[in-house]
Amino acid sequence: MFGWRWTLPVLQLAIALAALVYAPYELRARYHVVGDDFMLLGYRSVFPPPTLRFAYAINFPAVSAAYLVQFASRANREVFRYQGSPFVSLSVQNCIFLAGVGVLWYLIGRMLDRRKRALGKTVRPKSSGLVPLAIGFLFAVGVDALASFFAMLTDADRPMRQIGFFGLAWAVSLLWYFGNNLIRALRVR
Repeated sequence: MFGWRWTLPVLQLAIALAALVYAPYELRARYHVVGDDFMLLGYRSVFPPPTLRFAYAINFPAVSAAYLVQFASRANREVFRYQGSPFVSLSVQNCIFLAGVGVLWYLIGRMLDRRKRALGKTVRPKSSGLVPLAIGFLFAVGVDALASFFAMLTDADRPMRQIGFFGLAWAVSLLWYFGNNLIRALRVR
């Protein structure tokens, strides 16, 4: 009844939004042992907390898209703030992250739906335009660069380092997909 292209984005958006809402509570509730580069241990809250780390890891391309605006002057400006019982505060960067999650999983779901439809019949694959494939390949290179940066961080930044290794897996799969399709499209022309 529902295709993957609608099920996956709704599910992933719910997970990401729940992680963004729960992260401040988990950050205040739990102190973690954190070691720095000089092997000194201390108890402090580490951002992002484990719940948000999980959401960032499974949606690393969306994190890359949101990271582009991190150094802008209005990136941390609040778009939505609710002071009630579950305190909710979403910044511009969080909204870009959520939009990226929706777009990413919509495209993956659309690809899965096309593959499921094509299983029953023999269809000659159409070549996509070169411009979207080139943009996707450049985005995959950017995801790879950010994931490599996160993976090379020191032990003091262990949460971002953990996310970086998942980002490397995303980068390899995106580079393979867009690179393979870009080469195939160039051979057709």
